[in-house]
Amino acid sequence: MEVLQGKEAEKILNKILNDKKKENSIGSGKYPKPFVSGYFQEGKRWTAFDNTDKCCWVTEFDTEAEAAGYANDL
Repeated sequence: MEVLQGKEAEKILNKILNDKKKENSIGSGKYPKPFVSGYFQEGKRWTAFDNTDKCCWVTEFDTEAEAAGYANDL
């Protein structure tokens, strides 16, 4: 499984979520890297996501270590 970080993770998550809004189907496979997880910083919080099963779970954390653990332990 590929774990993305930083700007690349943020870009892929936004693409996944925007495609879901447009097509109402996260499983369409029309976005890059469909089976990934990742994490990035947003202000003082960290956002982590898991799209390994094409359901795109998104969770916020207080620390980078927590977000990285979530993204890597899937």
